[in-house]
Amino acid sequence: WPVYLAAALQLNSITTVSIRSTLSKLFDGEEIGKVFAVLGIGQAVVALFAHSLLGVIYKAWLSVYPTMYLVPVDVLLAVSFLASIVSLVVVNRSTQRTTAF
Repeated sequence: WPVYLAAALQLNSITTVSIRSTLSKLFDGEEIGKVFAVLGIGQAVVALFAHSLLGVIYKAWLSVYPTMYLVPVDVLLAVSFLASIVSLVVVNRSTQRTTAF
């Protein structure tokens, strides 16, 4: 089941686009470049360490639960999904307050 959950939550390009879109609404025009730079650095660092870390998890759990390496991936994707929803709600509320005045 972790394989199917990871595939369902991944939607990699959609997630990246929605996160960047939401972030662009949360920050001023002068700050958005800095935010995207930090986001890009974070993505690069994760890409460097994820393969090794998931390999260690896979080797450690191979005899017990071979798909255990997908559990951290599922958790991180779920957290990312929830953070996107929360930030979308925050943007909608701030937009409604701005337009109400």
